[in-house]
Amino acid sequence: MKECEHTPRIGAYYDGELSGESAAEMERHLRDCQACAAEMDRFRSLSHLLASATKGQPSPELLERLHRQVDLGSYISVRRTAEVLAAVAAGILIVCSAWLTAVPATPESAGAIPIWETAAVGLQEADPATVSREQQLAMWTLHDLTGNNGHD
Repeated sequence: MKECEHTPRIGAYYDGELSGESAAEMERHLRDCQACAAEMDRFRSLSHLLASATKGQPSPELLERLHRQVDLGSYISVRRTAEVLAAVAAGILIVCSAWLTAVPATPESAGAIPIWETAAVGLQEADPATVSREQQLAMWTLHDLTGNNGHD
């Protein structure tokens, strides 16, 4: 059976969405077209069936199960996010550790240490009268940093 060109508009007519002139034109068409009149009857039957259907209430067990699923769903999403972030942090830690162990110590990098630091390490027990000015400064700094200077 060939579909009528007015069939797609039957739903809009049934729902009252057509304007006055369009609605009047559809009413005239429904009197003459059996295919559209049958479609209109199907709309009416479906509406009647839906109106007569009873609305069921979910059981308390079903409601409890649904609530548990909702509560568990938010916990799972937080846990999944934490697991992903922990994995990313572990990956960064592994890469940085491998990079640090792979970087060779070069003599140039040892020369970049300020003289007062190297002097402070080697001159903890040296005689102040026999050391250079830089070494004396390093000893004073070391003495200040140890907290044995009576100022702390």
